[in-house]
Amino acid sequence: MSWRLKKVAFLPEVVEDVAIRSTAVYLLLQAGQVILGTVYVRFERPPTESNMRLLRASVGQAATALQRIRLAERVQKSQAVEEADKLKTALLHAVSHDLRTPLTIIKTSVSNLSTLADYLTESQRQEMLTAIEQQTDHLNELVGDLLDMSRLQAGQMVIQADWYALADVAGDVAARMWERIKQERLQLDFDDALPLVHYDLGLMRQALFNVVDNVVRYEPADKLVILQGEVHEAEIWLKVINHGPNIPTAEKERIMEPFYHHADGHVGLGLAISKGVVEVHGGRLWVENTPGGGATFILALPLPKEKLPDVDSRG
Repeated sequence: MSWRLKKVAFLPEVVEDVAIRSTAVYLLLQAGQVILGTVYVRFERPPTESNMRLLRASVGQAATALQRIRLAERVQKSQAVEEADKLKTALLHAVSHDLRTPLTIIKTSVSNLSTLADYLTESQRQEMLTAIEQQTDHLNELVGDLLDMSRLQAGQMVIQADWYALADVAGDVAARMWERIKQERLQLDFDDALPLVHYDLGLMRQALFNVVDNVVRYEPADKLVILQGEVHEAEIWLKVINHGPNIPTAEKERIMEPFYHHADGHVGLGLAISKGVVEVHGGRLWVENTPGGGATFILALPLPKEKLPDVDSRG
């Protein structure tokens, strides 16, 4: 079969295929000086100038839209690279500060135990061994935080949820904190009528502990920290209420960013991890002012829409 093509005189983009009685239109998909591709349209009969004007306008709009999408993707990639650079810089700062400090204490204590063994009293030796243990625990927590943060950012945090009361996780965290600070500064306030919530106990325990640990660090030693549960519309709230210093409005979002620099030089990951864990559960974490002074952190989890299991049948 032979093909015979001829140009339509008044429309340079139009080619008529005489053999199959149809007309093809080829238009450049072009935005400014950038050629994005070619548009091919076939008509049963030669298009009119009006048809072509409409087609050119449509193709021009499509080219502009595609170019905007491409530019937006480039901006996103550029921002992602910039954020990655910021995280790398923050990580280097964390390594240089939060890792160096405990390592220095450990090295000094080990060196003293080695070189001054004959001159140290039993209480001095015990004090140095305790310092080594505490700083080793701190290093272990920091490495764990870095791993958790990397999993969250990579979307690799695995949730193994079951039905629990909020008091379950609050009780675990309170017991751990009491053991750590050797003071009963935490007060629990949970109604038995609160509904069960579907969450990963291990992850939520770590998220709540990070918040409580942060609160206790800045709370006056003579003040209680209250853990309180309440239903609020379609969510159940777990509040961590303290009466320490107020958090400036501008800082309320920043303190939950990875590697936020606290006033004491501490580079924090705990609150960022807590926020990520709560969000993975479909919830929210934010901070409000406590009436009378202080800050209240709120971990909000969605109330389940399906029928809740019996409390006695959770096991």
